[in-house]
Amino acid sequence: MPCSLGDWPTPLERAATLARAVGVVELSVKREDQSSARYGGNKVRALEFLFAGAPPGTVFVTLGGTGSSHCLATAVHAPVAAGCAVLAQFPQPDTAMSRAVAAACRARAALQGHAEDRRRPVMF
Repeated sequence: MPCSLGDWPTPLERAATLARAVGVVELSVKREDQSSARYGGNKVRALEFLFAGAPPGTVFVTLGGTGSSHCLATAVHAPVAAGCAVLAQFPQPDTAMSRAVAAACRARAALQGHAEDRRRPVMF
C-alpha cells in the first residue's frame, strides 16, 4: 500500500493548440506538476510506492546527478514519510537549472556525497 505524498488526482487540462499542432481533434495534458505543493512532478507517484511501509527514521539513499530532480524529490518528500534523504551524487553539465536544483538538494538532504566523475566512488 503506498504512502500519501501527493494531491490526487492531478487535473487534466485541455491543450487545443497542441492538439492542432499534432493533427488531432482534442488533446488533454495530465498536470503531474501539480501533484504536490511541496515539490510536484511524476516522481511523487513513484516515491509513494518506494516509501510505503518504511518505518519512521528510515534513511532513504538515492543516486543521481547534481541537478537530479529525483534526488530533490526524495530529499523534499522523505521527511513527510518520517525519514530523511542521503544523496550520492555525480557531476552533470553545469547549467542555471542544475545549480538551482543542487542548491535545493543541499538545503534539504540530511547528507550528500559527491563523486569527481561517474567512474569514481562517491565520497561522504
